Amino acid sequence: MSNTSDAALRYRKTLLGLALAAAIATVFLISLGSFVRVTGSGLACPDWPLCHGSIIPPFEYHVLIEYSHRLTAAIVGLLVAAMFVVAFLASRANEQPTRRALIPAAITLVVMLTQAGLGGVAVITELPPPIVTLHLFLAEAILALLIWTMLAAAPRVTAPADGQGISLGDARKIYIWAAIAAVMTLVMILSGSYVVAEEATLSCGSGFSAWPLCDGAIMPSGFDANIHMGHRYMVVIGTLVTGFVAFLSWRQKKNDRMISRVGQATLHLLAVQIVIGALVPWTEFHHAARVAHITLASVTWAAAVLLVILAARAKAAGAENDAGPTQTQMPPSPAGGSGLAPASTLKVVASDYFWLTKPRVMVLLLLTALGGMVLAAQGLPQLTVVVAVLLGGALASGGAGAINHGLEGHIDSAMMRTRHRPVASGRVSPRMAIGYGIALNVLAFAVLTGGANVLAASITLSGALFYVFVYTLWLKQTTVQNIVIGGAAGAVPPLVGWAGVTGDVGLPAVYLFLIVFFWTPPHFWALSLMIKDDYERASVPMMPVVLGEESTRTSIFLYTILVNILALLLYISTASLSSVYLAGAIALGGMFTYYAYRLLKEKDRAAALRLYKYSLLYLSLLFLAVMVDQIL
Repeated sequence: MSNTSDAALRYRKTLLGLALAAAIATVFLISLGSFVRVTGSGLACPDWPLCHGSIIPPFEYHVLIEYSHRLTAAIVGLLVAAMFVVAFLASRANEQPTRRALIPAAITLVVMLTQAGLGGVAVITELPPPIVTLHLFLAEAILALLIWTMLAAAPRVTAPADGQGISLGDARKIYIWAAIAAVMTLVMILSGSYVVAEEATLSCGSGFSAWPLCDGAIMPSGFDANIHMGHRYMVVIGTLVTGFVAFLSWRQKKNDRMISRVGQATLHLLAVQIVIGALVPWTEFHHAARVAHITLASVTWAAAVLLVILAARAKAAGAENDAGPTQTQMPPSPAGGSGLAPASTLKVVASDYFWLTKPRVMVLLLLTALGGMVLAAQGLPQLTVVVAVLLGGALASGGAGAINHGLEGHIDSAMMRTRHRPVASGRVSPRMAIGYGIALNVLAFAVLTGGANVLAASITLSGALFYVFVYTLWLKQTTVQNIVIGGAAGAVPPLVGWAGVTGDVGLPAVYLFLIVFFWTPPHFWALSLMIKDDYERASVPMMPVVLGEESTRTSIFLYTILVNILALLLYISTASLSSVYLAGAIALGGMFTYYAYRLLKEKDRAAALRLYKYSLLYLSLLFLAVMVDQIL
């Protein structure tokens, strides 16, 4: 027992140390990136990842500033990679609470790799304002993910002053307003970055007349002056919201000291940030003031994210304490019905409708759609098309997921893994879930038609209809090939992305579709090996239940080989893909095959779990390889 406790403590300390070091290094990286911009050193190294074609750059002032930024980014990347490895090892060792940090650690690693590629794009395209702003957004996202990782790894200990804790209603209110304040903080940072990228910093003049007014005016004229003042108006709104959150947090000082203190700290940081923002024009735009401005903004953002996560924990704890008969799972009815209580008698919260959309599945689908867009454009697609396809795709995916919840409540309630879902537990009625899903799909069709084209909208709608009518209502409970045929619905997003950019469907898009289509069976069959009893209890004819585990393992291995072949055929058939993608496809496919082979030989749950987790990483990184290849 002591050895297990010691191992858990080592994992926790190591992961917390790495996440904290990475977070501090990320703030320093953002600060250094600001220094690169204010000194005009962004293009001192005109190539990437080398500098003037060499690992050791020329010893010149601007070159050293830019190169130090790149080296710091490399250090952050190594810390994030090490953090992911520790979280992965902890998950394999089943160490709690460290293994809860695996998901944010994995997301952080993916975002970090994307950020690195985008940094190269920013240099190669000579720092266009949208790319520069997106680059800063990803850096702030990494900072938020690192905070999430730290808290996920830390013990869930509350620190109320008198042992009462925050009530569910107060926790929800703080959570909602804290989330709004965090979003506003991020908007303030990004709008300020856009002002700098558009070279509108001097548009309101300098000295004491340049702040808080814009060269003495409340509503200045000119594009540059307007976007500059727009940033300041965002600050006013964000300050009011943050002040309200601080007030709500202060009222809980007797119930949760941590939330109270973080809420107050966020407001104080923002107040100091505003003062430094005033010092920027008052000091004639001194480099130190400008760098301190973005640095403290990032620290304020980190505090806001921390408050959101703490409030979410308090909300979850309050829900557990306040849970009554109407909030827990309803027992199945003797007559064989769903056993769901009327929706009007249940307390439905917004989070239930969020989880109806199956957000974890949605993220992977949107990534494959983005890969289709980038491949079609052979680089960065038009921003309006990207927004339309991703937003429309998210709405369609969420709508299909909600309808699936509504139709499968009786199946979900019979399975241990899914019995707490909103419909299965009775918190949302099937009718409400289906209606919500239909509404989301109608909205998705409108967004895609208006922002992309009718073909992209039609393919998206067809995928949703196939998922609902062919897979959910017909295949899932009638054939062992349910997930094989039904996987076509999840393979649609790359076609949508390609169609959104080109207005047609090309051969590379078909290969992307086939990769996802044949990836789906080994991914879900690995899951079905782990929860075979669940599917048997719910009368779902998954392969392990019908044909046995040995046949399932063999099928997983054969389908994995097929996915590898398709990934290589994509390279052969697509002239724009280079050795960057080929190397990634071979390496990722080799690991996929290795895990499938281990499952074939070891025949235990641990091997199935390893394959299941890696399959998610494989598809994400393969499409990321496509995007990095095309962008670079």
